[in-house]
Amino acid sequence: MKVRQKLFTVLFLGLWLMASPLLAQKEAPAEEDEFFYERELTYGINLNTNGGLIGGVAGKYAIRIDNRWFHHIGLEIVNVKNPKEERLSNPQTNQSFIPQKMNYLFVIRPQYGREYLLFKKGPEDGVHLNAIAAVGPSFGLLKPYYILYSATGPNDAQSVPYNSALHRRNTTNIYGSGSLFDGFDQLNVNLGISLKLALSFEFGQFNDNVIGIEVGGIAEQFGRKLEIMDVAPNRSLFTSGFITLYYGNKE
Repeated sequence: MKVRQKLFTVLFLGLWLMASPLLAQKEAPAEEDEFFYERELTYGINLNTNGGLIGGVAGKYAIRIDNRWFHHIGLEIVNVKNPKEERLSNPQTNQSFIPQKMNYLFVIRPQYGREYLLFKKGPEDGVHLNAIAAVGPSFGLLKPYYILYSATGPNDAQSVPYNSALHRRNTTNIYGSGSLFDGFDQLNVNLGISLKLALSFEFGQFNDNVIGIEVGGIAEQFGRKLEIMDVAPNRSLFTSGFITLYYGNKE
């Protein structure tokens, strides 16, 4: 927990340091006819501290309220991992698996919030900076983790759900991970709530194209502890830092 708290301290300190030079610049209030877009649609790849190299995908639709404020409508689909996950490789098959993993956790996060324009880029260059706060329900989908298991050898291995009582002490009989698509008929849905705070840095030479990054943090609370591993800690509260690389357009 102390490591996670330090991560968020460093993250938001970094966000503040990145934003402060831009906020220090004095900008004349934008005139109504100078504002160059009414709505924005973006989509991209999410990288987060709970999801490995690529955590998931994200999309956003922003609608202008006035010269500074926007409605923020977002959707994220991410894979959440337990920090104790560690891959092993079976020497007979050279296929890897995650010992003691009980379930995948996929989270769908529809969110609504507001964006505030901190700094507007120039007509053809510069950086466009928005602050974002959003909240919404979280749908945590637990799907059994399947492994290739056989007590007689790799040629007889079958894709079966990981069973702690049977497989925890017989890792030599695990010959790899089963198919990701196995077990979707056994999905268990868990309801929670999420809060996102972020800064969006937009680059690009043309006002109708959007290329940028969104950097921030997510706090997510579910109604019960979600079992990802058969070892502690499994928890109901998840926090993570994230970066989303996005592309889209304005009109």
